[in-house]
Amino acid sequence: MVERKLNTRRSGFNISDDEWSFSKFNVFSKGDDGTLLLYNSYTGAFGGIPKEEEMNVKKILKEGYFGKPKGIVNDLISGGMLVKKGVDENNRAELLRQTLDRSDYLHLILMPSEECNFRCVYCYENFPRGKMEESVIKGVITLIKSRISKLNHLTISWFGGEPLSEPEVIYEITDSIMDEIKKHNITFNANTTTNGYHLTPNLCKQLLKRGINIHNITLDGLEKDHDMARRLKGGEGTFNVIINNLIQLKNTNLNFKINIRCNFTQNTDINGYILYLNKLFSNDNRFNVFFRPVGKWGGPNDANLEVCEGREAGRMMLDADMMAINNNLPVALLQESLSPLGSVCYASKPNSFTIGADGTVYKCTVALESDFNKIGKLQPDGILDLDFDKLALWVISGSSEDNICKNCFFRPSCHGDSCPLVRIESGKRPCPKEKEHIKNTLKIMWKQHTMYNN
Repeated sequence: MVERKLNTRRSGFNISDDEWSFSKFNVFSKGDDGTLLLYNSYTGAFGGIPKEEEMNVKKILKEGYFGKPKGIVNDLISGGMLVKKGVDENNRAELLRQTLDRSDYLHLILMPSEECNFRCVYCYENFPRGKMEESVIKGVITLIKSRISKLNHLTISWFGGEPLSEPEVIYEITDSIMDEIKKHNITFNANTTTNGYHLTPNLCKQLLKRGINIHNITLDGLEKDHDMARRLKGGEGTFNVIINNLIQLKNTNLNFKINIRCNFTQNTDINGYILYLNKLFSNDNRFNVFFRPVGKWGGPNDANLEVCEGREAGRMMLDADMMAINNNLPVALLQESLSPLGSVCYASKPNSFTIGADGTVYKCTVALESDFNKIGKLQPDGILDLDFDKLALWVISGSSEDNICKNCFFRPSCHGDSCPLVRIESGKRPCPKEKEHIKNTLKIMWKQHTMYNN
């Protein structure tokens, strides 16, 4: 018989039951109102410490806690800020990352059309195809139906090109699967990424009937800034049509959510833009905003673009966030980006696939012409014919080999996978801007929390 001997240095039996210590995933900050803020990236817990408890909490977190938990110690334990002494938090983070491999979840990013009515100056697409082929539509429907009995969650994101230029494709696919979704009682979420030009109340109503209630549109500043960046194919401006659609939507009672993205440069009049949106939408929480710097994303005009990069881009983004909140405009995606796995890019998730109009399967919606991103083909019978060597480039965790990511306080949120494309193409570590400016990000979250939860 083999003699069994416990290795107490590595065993979970070495974990204390009554001694607690500071989590490596904790971050402190201060709100504008002076409140001590505490965040844990493993649990996503975030909150302000009451003034009368501040010194006590600092002492507990610095020195640890021994004994039966009571009072605010219970809150710190439930929030993950205190962990049992001896716990391997890196193992916890790795187990969390492995939940992305779950087989009961499917995310499809579908391109009803790869053509677009816009020609944005920073666009990276070359619009090789129009409407999704009938054989691909059939393949998508068959794929979903073949997997649906094993799913608990299905998310469909409509992308392009411009997805709303071909609404009949959206209707056909969604209508074909709704009975199966109801039959198997799965959670279904759907959204669009659209330029907003076709998003009229009538179209929005038709989409809502099919469970498509979130729309991500882009409005790059006031009319002058926007129309310089986002023009029709013929060169005409688009600002007024989009704004008119949004105003008409505001005047309905439809239950949608619209996230308005502003791609900014150093010359964008962000202040004027926020004040303008404040007058239109500040009393309507169906409208949210968020800000991202224009980048050189691989388009033919990259050499001519004025872009804002590095830490300055992050600072401008967070300054815009704070100004928006101060002007009663909720900032979208802020809480989500700090939640566990919240900053992991869709392209690095094993059960997320982008399907083009001709059935080409991609992981990333940016590098559409890169061969390493073309990971397979959807067959008419619903089979995903995949190149698993290419797939592995995207889904092997960045934190598995990168020691900086492995030991980072933000690991549970992004796992080094906030943008696998950056890591594949450049070998550089893709840190999200929220992490690079974590203390200011927490300050902004606290401001939003106090404004909308009091």
